[in-house]
Amino acid sequence: MTDPAESMVELGHASTPTPWTEIGRSEVSAERVHRFLIGTRDGAEESTPLRHAPLSFALVLRRGHGPEVAISPKAFGIHGGHDIELLAPILVGQHYVVSARVERIYRKTGRSGPMTVIERRVRIDDQQGQTTGIITDRQVLRWKPSAGGIPVRSRSTKQPGPSGTTAALPQVDQDLEVGEIVGPWSRKGPTREEISGWADALRDREPLFHDRERSDALGYADLVVPGPMQSAFVDHLLAAALGQWRATRLNMTFRQSLLADERLEIEATVVEAEGESRTAEIVIRNAASGETTSVGTATLARK
Repeated sequence: MTDPAESMVELGHASTPTPWTEIGRSEVSAERVHRFLIGTRDGAEESTPLRHAPLSFALVLRRGHGPEVAISPKAFGIHGGHDIELLAPILVGQHYVVSARVERIYRKTGRSGPMTVIERRVRIDDQQGQTTGIITDRQVLRWKPSAGGIPVRSRSTKQPGPSGTTAALPQVDQDLEVGEIVGPWSRKGPTREEISGWADALRDREPLFHDRERSDALGYADLVVPGPMQSAFVDHLLAAALGQWRATRLNMTFRQSLLADERLEIEATVVEAEGESRTAEIVIRNAASGETTSVGTATLARK
């Protein structure tokens, strides 16, 4: 067991923001975006020329969890959530500079016990130095079961129905009045291979996404679907079902992990309409258990 006063991170980290650090430079090629879309859209091919990347592609540019924070060997980290805001489209053929800083570190308690949250802020700038996107992400640290942590995710014993197929995307009134519901959209659960490949694209070597034995040792019954992968599924639903709208902001919180091959359902409900802007509440559910695993909001602008 761990001492309640023991920290999951080095106590030398201040709660005030650290300096901005450049963590990468990258070109957004059509091939790179195409591979991203195939993984997100369940193998679907993109039939039109690519001019810009979807909002969730910002997470590919972001990559991993830098700047690094020293974590106790008794603890491990997972995606807790993120807020992605695009100030301009991510253009194919453009080069981007990505910088990040640690915004704050704080403690909280959830149903699986004590947690430490590392909040980072990421800035994506184009070649002219203009900021294209801002990401605020939250990495959640928990104690490993070997250090007294609570095993967090067994597989549901309920049957979700056929897991190998994805339902057709819903048809929606493009006026998007308040109360309009997009979905629920039923999607097959990502396989272990798809999860590992997705994490590779983000350069995220977290064992929960790659190593079945290590994920089991951390209290999970299988590989975990990365939070950014779930956000990309939401982004795809909104883009495909709402042809006259584009997502400019997506804020997601991952309450409970989804495991490999667990079927999921995504639903969006319009809760605010003002001029050419809409706000929708997002819910992701485990189709087998019916439990809500993730919640969020999306901001939409008419094209």
